Amino acid sequence: MSQKTQPPDAADEEIFREVREEIAREEAEQEKQKQEMMANGTFLKPNETIQNGTMNGQLTTFQEAIVTTGSEVSVILLVVLAILFVIQAIRKAYNHIITQRELEKVDSVLDDGIPVNAEAFTPISDLDPRSYPVYNTNLVEKEEYLKNVAENAPITTLKEILLKRAIVCIDRVTTIQRDEQGIRKNWSMDMLPRDVWDDFNAAQMTIREEINDVLKENAEKSFQWGKYGNDIFARAKEVFGEHVNRKKMEWSQKMRQQGLVPPGQMPMPMSMPMDPIINTAPHSDTLPNGQPSQAPNSKEFGV
Repeated sequence: MSQKTQPPDAADEEIFREVREEIAREEAEQEKQKQEMMANGTFLKPNETIQNGTMNGQLTTFQEAIVTTGSEVSVILLVVLAILFVIQAIRKAYNHIITQRELEKVDSVLDDGIPVNAEAFTPISDLDPRSYPVYNTNLVEKEEYLKNVAENAPITTLKEILLKRAIVCIDRVTTIQRDEQGIRKNWSMDMLPRDVWDDFNAAQMTIREEINDVLKENAEKSFQWGKYGNDIFARAKEVFGEHVNRKKMEWSQKMRQQGLVPPGQMPMPMSMPMDPIINTAPHSDTLPNGQPSQAPNSKEFGV
């Protein structure tokens, strides 16, 4: 048997009425918010579609605000960075100028020094303590040779002066080889004035050119040097060796006179320049007869 539906009582009717009113208020509020959003452009109308993240291809107000604010911040950051960069550049330039001015006030170690030919620095040299070596000095013998050539001097005079030029080449190459290691080490440790470093490098280039000039002049004049044939540097090396031996004898006598060596005892060998490195490979310094020249090999001392 079916049961009859009981009519709602007054209490239920009141509840239903309140629910309907609440729903109506919510719908009205939603409609109001919808109208406001449509008016502000932040809500799609029924006939609008989304294209590329915008409404009908246009940015919303909110999106435009984000983009505008982000762009302004980026510009401000770039301006700030540019200002900081300029300030840093000015500060570094100022510090550099101040440092240079202070360095100019410092006296160079060479200001009160006495320049002396580097070849003169030997154990028996009696030089002023303020002396410092100069490597790239004038080639007096070369100037004398050219002067005599211009004056049509006798061939024997030219031969004698050319031999002096070759001896000077050997002497300077020996000096460069002797001092090269110390020069480069001091330069790497920032303990060498730039003037000395530049002078040392220039001397290497100068002596290389002088060696080539001597070989060229000797070949053109076809000078002969006794048992050495036309090898002028072999004869120059022999003369230079005799000069070194005399210096050793002078040093030994000086040591005995000063009482630094007991009677009957030989003094320790003086540290004199070693023989210069000799070129034994046939290249541009090869003699006309095909034999290698005894000219110092300029490549061996870094030029």
